[in-house]
Amino acid sequence: MKTILVPTDFSHNASNALEYAIGLAKKENAKIILAHAYYDVFVSGEIPAHFLLEQMAQTKKNAEDKLAEIALKVKAENIPCEIMAIESRPVDMVLNEAEKLKPDFIVMGTKGSSDLLDTLFGSNTAKIIEKANCPVLAIPEKAVYQSVNNIIFTTEYHLSDLMPIKNLCDIANFFNANITILHVALDDDAIDADEEQLMEDFKANVLKTVNYKKLNFKLLYGPEFLDALETYIDDTSPDLIAMATQPRGFFKSIFHASSTRNFSYHSNIPLLTFHVKDESSGMPA
Repeated sequence: MKTILVPTDFSHNASNALEYAIGLAKKENAKIILAHAYYDVFVSGEIPAHFLLEQMAQTKKNAEDKLAEIALKVKAENIPCEIMAIESRPVDMVLNEAEKLKPDFIVMGTKGSSDLLDTLFGSNTAKIIEKANCPVLAIPEKAVYQSVNNIIFTTEYHLSDLMPIKNLCDIANFFNANITILHVALDDDAIDADEEQLMEDFKANVLKTVNYKKLNFKLLYGPEFLDALETYIDDTSPDLIAMATQPRGFFKSIFHASSTRNFSYHSNIPLLTFHVKDESSGMPA
């Protein structure tokens, strides 16, 4: 049985993410682990030790009571559910538990702020996406759960994208969803005839790796990655966007500040990221 780790802070965002986790668990025959991080901060050194221990115990119990209440909703859907309340900071808790539990997915809500990456995915979510060793499904605050029919996977022709694409096809198969493998080439590359050949070569490698009937390939040109992506999203209305991430600096290279002036897809479309260690790109000889 597969495992889905769902961090929650008991917010609306977290509840929204749980709806997606439930939908995915039904399709994947998975169990859900609800996890909450609590962290008591006491600034006075004059507080008696027994009071601190009592306070921490009460904080944990309150969290477990809330988790148990949420778990009832999950179990009502005939989905196995476990709960855990852990004294830790949220990002540390998620990454540590993901390392120990080896879940198949992390599903979490997002919360924006003034920073670029934080605005797109929430500061905690962005950190987890870049560091977690398992796929992360980030659910924007305004997303409304629905069946997945149309998926976009963005690629830079990295060979390391092949396994994420294979895993994505397994997920799409449960929903009978279409997948579009999308590459955005900058306008400066439009005169480069090799761009179309690169796509053809990558397509050949993908089709050697997977056998999924509802797979399409699309090459776009645009002044910037996000501008072209948003235009394509407006035209196709995907239910999910997927991509493979590299360990360092991935989002800073993709979501550059100059590219985000009018970008808004994150307001309602979930993002599924696959962590890969191999940064190789290009096609084999």
